[in-house]
Amino acid sequence: MKNIITGLRIIYFSVLLTAGLIVLLFETNLLVGGEPLDPGTLYIVQMAGVLMTIVSIPVALKLMTFSKVRSQVKENEPRYCLWSIIRLGMLSVPLFYNVLMYYFLGFETTFAYLALMCLVPFLFVWPSRGKMEYECQFPYDKDEA
Repeated sequence: MKNIITGLRIIYFSVLLTAGLIVLLFETNLLVGGEPLDPGTLYIVQMAGVLMTIVSIPVALKLMTFSKVRSQVKENEPRYCLWSIIRLGMLSVPLFYNVLMYYFLGFETTFAYLALMCLVPFLFVWPSRGKMEYECQFPYDKDEA
Protein backbone atom coordinates (compact mmCIF):
# COMPACT_ATOMS: atom_id res chain seq x y z
CA MET A 1 0.00 0.00 0.00
CA LYS A 2 2.86 2.35 0.80
CA ASN A 3 4.27 1.81 -2.70
CA ILE A 4 0.93 2.71 -4.28
CA ILE A 5 0.65 5.94 -2.29
CA THR A 6 4.27 6.83 -3.11
CA GLY A 7 3.71 6.18 -6.83
CA LEU A 8 0.52 8.25 -6.87
CA ARG A 9 2.30 11.11 -5.11
CA ILE A 10 5.09 11.00 -7.71
CA ILE A 11 2.49 11.25 -10.49
CA TYR A 12 0.69 14.03 -8.57
CA PHE A 13 3.85 16.12 -8.25
CA SER A 14 4.92 15.31 -11.82
CA VAL A 15 1.71 16.82 -13.17
CA LEU A 16 2.10 19.98 -11.10
CA LEU A 17 5.81 20.31 -11.88
CA THR A 18 5.17 19.82 -15.60
CA ALA A 19 2.58 22.59 -15.57
CA GLY A 20 4.99 24.80 -13.63
CA LEU A 21 7.78 23.99 -16.08
CA ILE A 22 5.57 24.97 -19.03
CA VAL A 23 4.83 28.30 -17.36
CA LEU A 24 8.50 28.83 -16.55
CA LEU A 25 9.60 28.11 -20.14
CA PHE A 26 7.12 30.58 -21.57
CA GLU A 27 7.77 33.27 -18.96
CA THR A 28 11.52 33.12 -19.55
CA ASN A 29 10.94 33.29 -23.34
CA LEU A 30 12.58 29.93 -23.97
CA LEU A 31 9.31 29.03 -25.67
CA VAL A 32 7.45 31.69 -27.59
CA GLY A 33 3.69 31.86 -27.86
CA GLY A 34 1.65 32.60 -30.91
CA GLU A 35 -0.63 35.40 -31.91
CA PRO A 36 -4.33 35.88 -31.16
CA LEU A 37 -6.84 34.06 -33.35
CA ASP A 38 -9.78 35.51 -35.21
CA PRO A 39 -12.85 35.86 -32.94
CA GLY A 40 -14.74 32.85 -34.31
CA THR A 41 -11.86 30.42 -33.91
CA LEU A 42 -10.96 31.89 -30.53
CA TYR A 43 -14.52 31.28 -29.34
CA ILE A 44 -14.36 27.61 -30.37
CA VAL A 45 -10.99 27.10 -28.69
CA GLN A 46 -12.23 28.85 -25.53
CA MET A 47 -15.41 26.77 -25.41
CA ALA A 48 -13.33 23.61 -25.75
CA GLY A 49 -11.31 24.69 -22.71
CA VAL A 50 -14.41 25.67 -20.74
CA LEU A 51 -16.20 22.40 -21.53
CA MET A 52 -13.16 20.29 -20.69
CA THR A 53 -12.76 22.13 -17.40
CA ILE A 54 -16.37 22.13 -16.24
CA VAL A 55 -16.91 18.49 -17.18
CA SER A 56 -13.64 16.99 -15.96
CA ILE A 57 -13.45 18.63 -12.54
CA PRO A 58 -16.75 17.36 -11.07
CA VAL A 59 -16.39 13.95 -12.73
CA ALA A 60 -12.83 13.56 -11.42
CA LEU A 61 -13.83 14.58 -7.90
CA LYS A 62 -16.79 12.17 -7.83
CA LEU A 63 -15.08 9.36 -9.75
CA MET A 64 -14.56 7.03 -6.79
CA THR A 65 -18.23 7.23 -5.81
CA PHE A 66 -19.57 5.83 -9.07
CA SER A 67 -20.90 2.31 -8.51
CA LYS A 68 -18.89 0.71 -11.33
CA VAL A 69 -15.65 2.27 -10.09
CA ARG A 70 -16.43 1.55 -6.43
CA SER A 71 -17.08 -2.12 -7.18
CA GLN A 72 -13.72 -2.38 -8.98
CA VAL A 73 -11.61 -0.65 -6.32
CA LYS A 74 -13.20 -2.38 -3.33
CA GLU A 75 -10.32 -4.27 -1.70
CA ASN A 76 -8.30 -4.15 -4.90
CA GLU A 77 -5.20 -1.96 -4.64
CA PRO A 78 -4.07 -2.17 -8.31
CA ARG A 79 -7.54 -1.07 -9.48
CA TYR A 80 -7.50 1.78 -6.98
CA CYS A 81 -4.14 2.87 -8.37
CA LEU A 82 -5.47 2.72 -11.93
CA TRP A 83 -8.56 4.77 -11.13
CA SER A 84 -6.50 7.29 -9.17
CA ILE A 85 -4.21 7.75 -12.17
CA ILE A 86 -7.27 8.20 -14.39
CA ARG A 87 -8.57 10.84 -11.95
CA LEU A 88 -5.25 12.70 -12.02
CA GLY A 89 -5.27 12.50 -15.81
CA MET A 90 -8.78 13.91 -15.95
CA LEU A 91 -7.55 16.92 -14.00
CA SER A 92 -4.24 17.31 -15.81
CA VAL A 93 -5.48 17.29 -19.42
CA PRO A 94 -7.56 20.48 -19.09
CA LEU A 95 -4.82 22.04 -16.95
CA PHE A 96 -2.20 21.51 -19.65
CA TYR A 97 -4.61 22.56 -22.41
CA ASN A 98 -5.50 25.82 -20.68
CA VAL A 99 -1.92 26.68 -19.75
CA LEU A 100 -0.71 26.05 -23.30
CA MET A 101 -3.58 27.95 -24.90
CA TYR A 102 -2.94 30.90 -22.59
CA TYR A 103 0.55 31.27 -23.98
CA PHE A 104 -0.04 30.11 -27.56
CA LEU A 105 -2.92 32.54 -28.07
CA GLY A 106 -1.24 35.66 -26.78
CA PHE A 107 -2.14 35.74 -23.08
CA GLU A 108 -5.89 35.23 -23.42
CA THR A 109 -7.00 35.58 -19.79
CA THR A 110 -9.90 33.13 -20.07
CA PHE A 111 -7.38 30.31 -20.24
CA ALA A 112 -5.48 31.64 -17.23
CA TYR A 113 -8.66 31.57 -15.13
CA LEU A 114 -9.53 28.09 -16.38
CA ALA A 115 -6.02 26.86 -15.55
CA LEU A 116 -6.38 28.22 -12.02
CA MET A 117 -9.74 26.49 -11.74
CA CYS A 118 -8.02 23.25 -12.77
CA LEU A 119 -5.42 23.64 -10.01
CA VAL A 120 -7.93 23.89 -7.16
CA PRO A 121 -9.18 20.26 -7.34
CA PHE A 122 -5.64 19.03 -6.89
CA LEU A 123 -6.02 20.04 -3.25
CA PHE A 124 -8.78 17.45 -2.90
CA VAL A 125 -7.12 14.49 -4.61
CA TRP A 126 -3.90 14.34 -2.58
CA PRO A 127 -3.00 10.62 -2.37
CA SER A 128 -2.93 9.43 1.22
CA ARG A 129 -3.47 6.26 3.16
CA GLY A 130 -6.62 7.58 4.82
CA LYS A 131 -8.14 8.57 1.49
CA MET A 132 -7.30 5.19 0.01
CA GLU A 133 -8.87 3.36 2.95
CA TYR A 134 -11.96 5.52 2.75
CA GLU A 135 -12.39 5.20 -1.01
CA CYS A 136 -11.71 1.47 -1.00
CA GLN A 137 -13.56 0.98 2.29
CA PHE A 138 -11.25 -1.58 3.77
CA PRO A 139 -9.07 -0.95 6.84
CA TYR A 140 -5.48 -2.03 7.10
CA ASP A 141 -3.44 -2.90 10.12
CA LYS A 142 -1.79 0.12 11.68
CA ASP A 143 1.64 -1.51 11.31
CA GLU A 144 1.55 -1.65 7.49
CA ALA A 145 2.26 2.03 6.91
